[in-house]
Amino acid sequence: LLSAQEARSLFDGKSLDGWESRPEDSQWWTVRDGVIAGGDPQLAQTIPHNVFLATTEAFEDFELMLKIRLRGQEGFVNSGVQILSTRVENSFEMSGYQIDAGEGWWGKLYDESRRNKVIAEPKDTAAVAAAVKKDDWNEYRIVARDGHIQAWINGVATFDYTEQ
Repeated sequence: LLSAQEARSLFDGKSLDGWESRPEDSQWWTVRDGVIAGGDPQLAQTIPHNVFLATTEAFEDFELMLKIRLRGQEGFVNSGVQILSTRVENSFEMSGYQIDAGEGWWGKLYDESRRNKVIAEPKDTAAVAAAVKKDDWNEYRIVARDGHIQAWINGVATFDYTEQ
């Protein structure tokens, strides 16, 4: 893990340099108003399947801090942050841990394209629900070290998971 002095941004605020998606999914990823945006800017089109934007750099032990905002009116409005993950060959999927975001999903740890299930739930679902700012920016803090993963939303602890 980096010290506070060594911390750095993974996003330059202007471009998707240092990031990659499958070519056929690149239409869903843009930079708008200094943030990475996924989906249709007009909220008119539904994304047909999961789409993933990944850093071109690999990380093992880290602390990641980010802000996420979900917008959309209908259907399954959901997102998440894949960590310690790899692309599944000949598929649009990623395989690894997903820290979820979305109504009924905030603060859960999902094992994407492996066990395909939630493997850690918020310790206090009511506290997490109260911490989430609907239709606004929410700050996630994620710490991964030696198979131990922890997350917080807006300063509220969500899960504390150790891979067996």
